[in-house]
Amino acid sequence: MEYLLKGIAAIVGIIGFVVLVGFIIALPTLIIVNYLFTSAVLMVLFGIPALTFWKAFWLNVLCGILFKNTSSSST
Repeated sequence: MEYLLKGIAAIVGIIGFVVLVGFIIALPTLIIVNYLFTSAVLMVLFGIPALTFWKAFWLNVLCGILFKNTSSSST
């Protein structure tokens, strides 16, 4: 039983760490995208809304999935 609790605690800790790193990485995305794409001109011309924190978080997740390097080199 003790090993089971330690294993569950380790899994929860790893998931929490991954989510925390994702939040830290989402902040620069949020700031950069809002600075570049929501200027007054773009908002007036195209009606682009400001990016929210959660949208920046999921944008990072999506880009991680789409642009992950999956090639392997054999030496």
